[in-house]
Amino acid sequence: MAFMKVVQRKHQTVLITSYFYRGQERQYFERILGIPGGLTTWKLTKEGVFCDDREFNSLADIAWKMGEKNGIDWLLSRLDVCYEYGDRLMKYADELKSVNFSKMPMAALRAAFAKFVEKNLDFGPSVYYPLTAGARVEDAVKKRLARAAGGEGLLLALTSPVKLTDSDRELRDFYLLAADAQEIGLGKMLAGEPKAALKKIARESPVFIRMLKKHLEKYAWLGSRWLVGDAWTMDDLVKRLASVMGGDCAAKFRELNSAPAKNRAEAQRVIEELGFSKKERETVWAAKEFVYFRSYRTELYSKAGFIAKPLLVEIARRLKIGYEDIVNCTFEEIESFLAGGAMDRGKILERRKSRGLFCDGEKMFVLSGKELADYLKKQEAKAAGTASPKPGKTAGGKAEATGAREVRGFPASYGTASGTARVIMGSDEFRKMRDGDVLVTTMTTPEFVPMMQKACAIVTDEGGILCHAAIVSRELGKPCIIGTKNATKIIKDGEKVFVDATAGIVKRTGRK
Repeated sequence: MAFMKVVQRKHQTVLITSYFYRGQERQYFERILGIPGGLTTWKLTKEGVFCDDREFNSLADIAWKMGEKNGIDWLLSRLDVCYEYGDRLMKYADELKSVNFSKMPMAALRAAFAKFVEKNLDFGPSVYYPLTAGARVEDAVKKRLARAAGGEGLLLALTSPVKLTDSDRELRDFYLLAADAQEIGLGKMLAGEPKAALKKIARESPVFIRMLKKHLEKYAWLGSRWLVGDAWTMDDLVKRLASVMGGDCAAKFRELNSAPAKNRAEAQRVIEELGFSKKERETVWAAKEFVYFRSYRTELYSKAGFIAKPLLVEIARRLKIGYEDIVNCTFEEIESFLAGGAMDRGKILERRKSRGLFCDGEKMFVLSGKELADYLKKQEAKAAGTASPKPGKTAGGKAEATGAREVRGFPASYGTASGTARVIMGSDEFRKMRDGDVLVTTMTTPEFVPMMQKACAIVTDEGGILCHAAIVSRELGKPCIIGTKNATKIIKDGEKVFVDATAGIVKRTGRK
């Protein structure tokens, strides 16, 4: 058995991963999507999330063959089912908003948590369906483009989504808010310490304060991801607004607002020029829907988790552990603890320092401390077919090239920039970022947008030309290089770098 890396995430919690991946089992894919396949073997460690590549490819093959037999409309109808179960999850999450969990009897609290888990598990196939069947749809578009000149530009036109996610809407509405601030003449007031700025603005324009509050009521949850991180605050919003006052915010809003229509028109133009058949046209629009859905599903999971946080806080209080600890338990453990099962608090607290979540095809289990280290060493030795690798070596036997003077990746948004590298692995490190720094990270997600606005350039380990970093960097007009694989390991935090996002090269130019 070989593991394939799905994604690198520093802060993906045990809890959300436990229902993410339990929801990938065959029982859910078959009952909900009618697809006889699923995943049973996977793991979450500090290196990322991994699954059995044979299971993944088998699931992709099954879904694609069913799509070829039943047509593109059938593949899209499975997405419609995913949307339906997403709506069910959000409906229940919204019901939780008005609940006072502190007054709930234990039995009712257990029932509320069990129902929340059930809704998440039922939405589970939505995580991998677009990564399997959706990826094959995108591959079909790439295969068709192989017969035409134009490269990645054409692929972008034919696969970039025309629908807006919540993070897309937030960015558009943010620039409308910034344009209003410029028109009212609040630019200078926004500079400086946020709380002082808010006091000045409250005196000058109470209406604008209400606009800020309304924006946060709608989008503050985007600051949280995978059950961790805090909602955006008024201070956060003021800092972001201050950082863009030097540009033409009204023009940026118009650009973002018109992007979906331009995207649709450009796709239609390419389709006509290349003489796509009816089936090929259907495949293009399906690819756009799948690409949109990839972002939609992760945002929905995060939003539902953010809304349910008071439920988890109350569970943690009753179990006499912290919120940080409850999200590092599996849903099965939490259900057991709530039912009066034994809880080893020492083991759970140990997970704050190190943890790994594993599923071996049958049972799901969490390891930490020495148990985790020993288990991973055994896995590495088994994968290499030899003794455990020596220090400084990877499981494949190659030394980590931390002394390299440059990093190479794929251009996602053209341009060049120089600045101080800030290697940011999660939201707890956002405080390091300053205006004009180069953002270096594994991958970006919606809560990274304020950091991307500060950055002069963006560099990621992972992603393709349709990943979050690529799309947002183009919207912001920031140079971006994706898919470097090892930028976060080679580039040192605080050192000077030169980013050539036209050539796809990052050069390390000096010391800290």
